[in-house]
Amino acid sequence: MKDSGYIERKIDRLADAYYENEKPDPRVHAQIEALEWVIGQHDSVIDDMEISGRPLTEDEIKQAIVMHCKSKTKLPEYSVFGDNNWRNIDAQIDILNWVLETK
Repeated sequence: MKDSGYIERKIDRLADAYYENEKPDPRVHAQIEALEWVIGQHDSVIDDMEISGRPLTEDEIKQAIVMHCKSKTKLPEYSVFGDNNWRNIDAQIDILNWVLETK
């Protein structure tokens, strides 16, 4: 699992890219929120997990990934307006998996 300093540097790089872009990508914002939650600087990004104010454990991150995957089964992939409902969830799953990687 990545340490908090490494995660904070990742947040900084993502935030720089997000705010420098003329049309910021909402997936990047979702990833920033998830990373801030992992290190205890953001409220929970998952409704059913009321963990905030402290860093998450590896098991809690794994649980969050499972809960995100389950939430996709309850939500249609596209809204009635054609917007992709899963895009931000997938972005958060990807970044949470990145946190758990040891390479």
